[in-house]
Amino acid sequence: MRNVKKRIAVFLSIMLIFPAIMNILPVATTEVSAASNVWMYWKCAYGYKTIEVEQGEKFYIGDYVNVSTPKIYTVASLVNASYSSSKKSVATVDKNGLLEAVSTGTTKITVKYKGKKLTTKLKVVKDGKFGNEEMIADVKGQLALLEQAIPKKVTLENGFECLQMIEGYKKYIDEKEYYLEYNGILEEREKISGSNWYTYKAKNKLAVPQAGRYYYLEALLGKYSGKNSPVATRSSKVLKVKSVSAKPSMVTIKLKKKVDASQILAARIIYDNDWLKMYNNMPELTGDTKAYISVGLYSTNGGASYFGIAELTKGSKVAKLYPMKYSSKKYKYVKAKLKKGATYNVGGDYSWTKGKKVKVK
Repeated sequence: MRNVKKRIAVFLSIMLIFPAIMNILPVATTEVSAASNVWMYWKCAYGYKTIEVEQGEKFYIGDYVNVSTPKIYTVASLVNASYSSSKKSVATVDKNGLLEAVSTGTTKITVKYKGKKLTTKLKVVKDGKFGNEEMIADVKGQLALLEQAIPKKVTLENGFECLQMIEGYKKYIDEKEYYLEYNGILEEREKISGSNWYTYKAKNKLAVPQAGRYYYLEALLGKYSGKNSPVATRSSKVLKVKSVSAKPSMVTIKLKKKVDASQILAARIIYDNDWLKMYNNMPELTGDTKAYISVGLYSTNGGASYFGIAELTKGSKVAKLYPMKYSSKKYKYVKAKLKKGATYNVGGDYSWTKGKKVKVK
């Protein structure tokens, strides 16, 4: 289990604001031209000044560059970015971002998009220097299978299969207890004294750079969720509320339209099974008929506020919202009871719920 307490603590600290973030910055494909509105950062560098790869590696460097604007959040491989290497004798990179580590040495890799640029030092070391050859070869084999199955575009017909590929790859890494993160970074592992848990210290060794295809597939799914998101206010498929009622154990949100299959898929992309597992009491979803989304329940009179999980069902005009509270003893969210007679805002003013008020009966 990878530094579980730390990951849960970070996760819980952002969950109450996560729905607002998703509404303000939905994933979409429309681009803006102002350079000042473009943000770029590395997904694999973790702040290190140099990224190391082994000689002979070929991979898409753009998979590891996040590109963000007020209207998109994706990877450089899916936008019209440009690439360059300051020392082609060490590494070359073509117009599509396909990088080849030619010989040992250090070069500067630059990625540009709409007037912004991002650079890193790439150090090419001898093949086999990282060790763990059998493990690395095994992971590369799994990624080759994943790459072969990646579609050019995510659709309703292939979207759930794409989700399964993402989840399958992550599960594969976890079950093998590799010293790798999903992004191909080789790690150091140290057992926590008196427990069966390990802490992991990320290094700058990009041992399996082909893992960037995992991020590429995530970005393809993100494009789909941006267009069909039931929670992003800029989405054409955002949920519209007809009425809200509440009892202590559940808030019932009646919708103006039935939830369709594209909204279920988009919700499953945004709130995937990893998200559900963080609660330890939410079932892993299969099939294509149900999804869960998060909606805050904010007291209007200074009382306790709650984190809520709403259940969506394909073909239904009702979203069932269950209030949850965090248990510091169990390290998870547990179902809670709203106070009778109390009034709550369902979400915020800028969320898909428009912060509608409901009184608990």
